[in-house]
Formats: sequence, structure tokens, C-alpha cells
Amino acid sequence: MAEDVTHGAGSARSVAVTVAICTRARLHYVERCIRALAAQVPASPPWRLLVVDNDVTGASAARLKELIAPFPDAVYVACAEPGLSHARNAAIAAAGGAWIAFLDDDSVPEQTWLKGFADALAAAPPNTAVITGRIDPDYEAPLPPWWRKSWMGILSVQPVAGRGLIGIDPFPDPVWPIGANVAFAMEPLRAIGGFPPWIGRVGDTLLSGEEAYVSRQLEARGHAVWYDDRMRASHTIQAPRMSPAWLLRRLSGQGATDALTDRAFDGRVAVVGRALPHALKALVHAPLALVPGTTPRFIGRRCGLAYSWGYVRGTPSALALDSRGSVR
Repeated sequence: MAEDVTHGAGSARSVAVTVAICTRARLHYVERCIRALAAQVPASPPWRLLVVDNDVTGASAARLKELIAPFPDAVYVACAEPGLSHARNAAIAAAGGAWIAFLDDDSVPEQTWLKGFADALAAAPPNTAVITGRIDPDYEAPLPPWWRKSWMGILSVQPVAGRGLIGIDPFPDPVWPIGANVAFAMEPLRAIGGFPPWIGRVGDTLLSGEEAYVSRQLEARGHAVWYDDRMRASHTIQAPRMSPAWLLRRLSGQGATDALTDRAFDGRVAVVGRALPHALKALVHAPLALVPGTTPRFIGRRCGLAYSWGYVRGTPSALALDSRGSVR
């Protein structure tokens, strides 16, 4: 029977890794993710399923508990505070084991995903605190011909072969920690206070990158970040996300995210110095904002405008952060 820890962390059995799925009113996606976890190979390391329900209406609770009931010692956690970072921190508070592995609710782990995590952990340096895996796209609709390869990361995918230390070992393409398929060592993650609530998805906002922010913090403390394609999952690319309008919103959110993280790592002076050219670019290219969001015309320049405007828009919030990354 699933354990309900809505009002507390509850006890956890001894496990090697807690598998955490944070979800908000997307039962049609999370059901597929949970069913894929049920098919993990028997040689997987000891693990426990934990689902965080961020649907503040409570409408998803009964179905989520039904879905996780077949898993031994599975945990259901209700998180009333909206936002992905809050949901992930609720997972950390309720988790047991030395590692916590996060899957997005629209991710689908391969049958050998958990074994791939164990193999990656065995290959990684002893000081590793983050292991991020391969993420292949699972398109709900064909990718538009105007979509550039350089924008694939915006869709939270990285179909990159190989393994090694991020930022040190050579890869054919850039890789970074993506929350759709990433694991953290519990002790160092808790030591830095988990995920910051001032970035990450809240409702329909498109701030992102909290897992990359946390990984940078851990690197600064001497921990390694390891990429390994044996820890493999797919990520559903929803049809509405393959539109010019969504891409522009997402890039604007990325600009605001980068302003916030630049403040946290580089200080206010750096943010102001970077915001000024973005403000100039936004002013010069402002007429491009009149192009309808349904057309990909001038999409490259419009993406640049969206990012610059997002950075400018995020600058006041960034300047309001204190040196510890908390809002003053």
C-alpha cells in the first residue's frame, strides 16, 4: 500500500535511490511514466517510488494513490505550495536513500534506466553529486522544419552518446543537467538547501534551470557532475510547444532565468552590465514583436528579441536577490 505523507515525511526503508516524480494535474502523462517504472529490469538497484502531487485542488490525489499502490513502500506527498522547486524540495524532505533521481511527469524511463543509473554511479568519480542522463525526444507532432538544432535544449532533450564529466570530458554536443532525467546525492543536495524557489516553473511561467543552478552550486563546493547515456529516458514534446508563440515565451523565460542566476553567481554589477545591451537590442528590434505568434517569419531574430526582453524583464527581480539567492 502506498504511504501518504501529506502531513509529514514519514519513515523510509533503506534504499539506494528514491525515484521522485513531481506532477501537477497531468494524470495522462504521469500514468505512462509510472507504468514504465514498473517495467524496470530485476537487476535494478534497490529503490523506492515517491510522487509529489502539486495539484493544489486535490483533484489528482485519488488517482495518483491508485497508480502507485502496486509499488512496495511507495510514498504519496501532497505539496500545497505551487511551483516545481517547492515540489522537488518536498520530495527531498520525504526521501530516503543516498540518492534521489527525478523524472518529469512526461518523461518515460527506458527499461534499463535504473540499472543505467547504477552503472553510471559505479563509473563516476567518488566526489560525484549529480548524474544526468540521455534524454531522447518523443514528439506528439512532427518537429517543424523551421526549428533549429540549437533550440533542442529548450525542449529538455539531449540525445547525446557517451559519458564523462560535464565541462571537462569531450562530448560531440553540449550537455548539462536537465530535470527530466537527473539524480542528486542526497547529503550534498540537502546541504545547499535543495532547489531555489525563485526560479523554476510555477503555473504557466516558463522560468527554468533550477537543476543547472543547483549543479553549479555543488560544483563550487568541489563536487563533480557526471553525464552518462546509460541512464536513458525519453521526454514527451507536447504539440503546443512546437509553435513560434511557445518558443518565444520559453526564450523570454530563459532570459529572465539567466538574469536571476547571473545575480546569484556573478553579482548585481554583472547583471546590470549585461542588461544594458539586452535593453538596447530589445529597443532596436521591438517592431519584430508585431509579427503574429502563429508564423515563423523572422524567427531567429524574434528569438533574440524574446531572450533580451526576458533578461531585461528579469533584471529587477535579480537585483532584489541577496547574496545568498534569497529575495530581500
